[in-house]
Amino acid sequence: MKEADDALDAAREAEKAGDARATEDCMLRAARLASDCPRALLGLVRLHRAGGGAGVGAGPAAGGEKPGPAGGGEKPGPAAVYDEGARHREVLTVLPAPEAVTVALSPAPPAADVANGRRVVRLTRVPGGPTGITEITDLSPAGGWVDPSPPFGQEVRYAALPLRNGRIDGPPVVSDVLLVAPDVSGLRSTTGRGRIEATWTEPSGALGVRAQLVGPAGPVGGAEVRTGALTATGLGVGAYVLRVRCRYRSPDGAVIESAGAEHPVSVDPWPTPVDRLDATAAHGAVRFSWSGGTTPTYAWSPGFTARRSRGPS
Repeated sequence: MKEADDALDAAREAEKAGDARATEDCMLRAARLASDCPRALLGLVRLHRAGGGAGVGAGPAAGGEKPGPAGGGEKPGPAAVYDEGARHREVLTVLPAPEAVTVALSPAPPAADVANGRRVVRLTRVPGGPTGITEITDLSPAGGWVDPSPPFGQEVRYAALPLRNGRIDGPPVVSDVLLVAPDVSGLRSTTGRGRIEATWTEPSGALGVRAQLVGPAGPVGGAEVRTGALTATGLGVGAYVLRVRCRYRSPDGAVIESAGAEHPVSVDPWPTPVDRLDATAAHGAVRFSWSGGTTPTYAWSPGFTARRSRGPS
């Protein structure tokens, strides 16, 4: 649409002149005229993303579609980002889970905004290519939106745009960069004599995990790691920490790891077993003797009594 292209050209010229307000006004006009125009959408996101540095969704002033590097000093992970141009400060949070990402806007939009709705999109960085734009329409029962199929191993941003009569009606609230690399869930353990058994659930998009058990003397070697489980034996008494990191394939073929889930576990001392037990019957009584072990525990049938006459030998 020519009017939208003209608005984008005007935005480019306004930004060159250092007029931020005019740049935004022209971008919004282009987005209203052509809501499906990726150049206008990416231009708005670039103007309102966290930190103002290059990242997912970045591009030239007129909405150039190729992203810059997903860096700019930003640390991937859950983010809370403020939209400086809104009438009230809004925060867009992204909360990764093993199979999805929840996107929430706070404070909750006023009733008028709820009636008109919000458009939520995911921007996916594609090395050497255009930024991918995906509409997020699934609602969360707790409020907000759910991205049911985030791209594992890739960097994304989310943006929420206010609507009026189905058209973009203001600047977006934009999240920080999120690296989609969720950790395992349900990490738990049981212990035995010098033994730790641990289990967990891996996200469906993970290539596998790297598990490490660290004890009082440092990393423990020889643990058996299999899908969703670990077994370590021959352990000494003390406190241990199990660290499990998921591995993912990034778009450029590299293997990246999740931040890691940690689980503390303790191996407690066990009683020393009795290695010999003798019983001798004499004069209407039974005498027991043993070697090894610690304090003995007696188990008798009803009607019998026990009297300890000899300790461990």
